[in-house]
Order: sequence, then structure tokens, then C-alpha cells
Amino acid sequence: MREIVAYLSASQGCAFTLVATGGYAGWALNESGMAFTLDPELTLFGLGCIGERSWA
Repeated sequence: MREIVAYLSASQGCAFTLVATGGYAGWALNESGMAFTLDPELTLFGLGCIGERSWA
């Protein structure tokens, strides 16, 4: 995981925020030593946005 984040950061030339979603996301990344934001509702929010656009 750390290598992927380093590669993406270097290839894009900017810093970014790692966002973890899902039930085990915090557990999986907690011991990684990487800074991350935990948003357990992000996937549901995205699906809601898609649903609103498809019914509009």
C-alpha cells in the first residue's frame, strides 16, 4: 500500500489524502503508519449521487 501511495504522489506531482471506506478500513490501515481519513459513508454517498442523476 505504501508503495502505491508513493508512486501516485510522485507521478501526479502533488500530495493527496488517502481515504479509507468500509467496515475493516480503519483496522487495515491503522497500523500502516500512513495518514488517512476514515469515511465509512463515502460509498453510500457516491451511490446516492449516481441514483439521483439517473432518476433526474
